[in-house]
Amino acid sequence: MAFKIVKNTAGNPYETISMTVGDGTYKVGTALYDVSGVLEIASGAVRATHIALENRTLATNGPMLVYRIEPTMEFECPIEDISDTYHAVGKIAAFHTDGAQITDAAAGVVYAAATSGGDGTEGADGPTTATPSHTGALIVDMLGAANDGDICRVRLYH
Repeated sequence: MAFKIVKNTAGNPYETISMTVGDGTYKVGTALYDVSGVLEIASGAVRATHIALENRTLATNGPMLVYRIEPTMEFECPIEDISDTYHAVGKIAAFHTDGAQITDAAAGVVYAAATSGGDGTEGADGPTTATPSHTGALIVDMLGAANDGDICRVRLYH
């Protein structure tokens, strides 16, 4: 399972468009981000902008169907290698290297309190590294115990 849309409070969430993606292997539900007009797999603390709608392997850059992430969307996604310290509602997680899960191990300390504006200054028990509030995945609900493979609900545009 990758990023699966579960909530959208405004309009049609499926503005399906063909965009140029970088070479690589993509699965339906992979989070993507824009790098100078080419979509790449979201990994680490980046701002995802689109979700892949095709399973496809590309040897060179080419077209693929995707949909744009809107502010009103929430997604369910699996957790991979996330620490007990920072897996909570209101925290921001990094994208796993596969673009289909969230983690805190893939990019080091990438959490920041959502209420702090993402500046990373949430206190002694939290990170001190600044993380812009628009990167990563904002955890809005934990649907399991936050073990590897458990599912959580996130916003990708926050």
